[in-house]
Amino acid sequence: MPGYLGRFLDSLAERCKVVTCFLHLAGVDELQHMDYTIQSDNIYWVNLGVRGSVPRRLIFAKKITELISEYQRDFDYLLIRGPTPLLPAVARAAGDLPTALLLVGDYVAGIDDLPQPDWRKEAIRLWARWNKYQQMRVAQGSLTFVNSHKLYEELRSIVPNVVETRTTTLTAADFYE
Repeated sequence: MPGYLGRFLDSLAERCKVVTCFLHLAGVDELQHMDYTIQSDNIYWVNLGVRGSVPRRLIFAKKITELISEYQRDFDYLLIRGPTPLLPAVARAAGDLPTALLLVGDYVAGIDDLPQPDWRKEAIRLWARWNKYQQMRVAQGSLTFVNSHKLYEELRSIVPNVVETRTTTLTAADFYE
């Protein structure tokens, strides 16, 4: 998996009995980023299949939430990394299971830089704003971690339980001259 995610999961696994990850398979265009092998033996992967387009993921969200429901009784907590089109559906599927969010970006912020025609950017912007609205509704009732000071500043007045954290788990041994 990508190093930034793998290192984070390995550091999380040090503090948990079991970490179960619901992740998509890497697409051919993503293989170059798969530069890390998980070190912990208490991390398990549930395959969500190849990640499709946003509309496709939304259409088939029920399939993924049903899969999460199958495992739900085994969990103490659900950590949802976002933003993701599936965040609102996964949070609803969690039911009474305590849920936390780890927000590492903002879909709305990068729309102007997309190499898309203006009409498509506006459609994406409309969806991204709707998704963010739903994400914020979940965040208001959840423990919410953010890994950027900019996100923290944006959310601290509207999300009652927001914590700025670091998801980088580099150590001195990871650097060389």
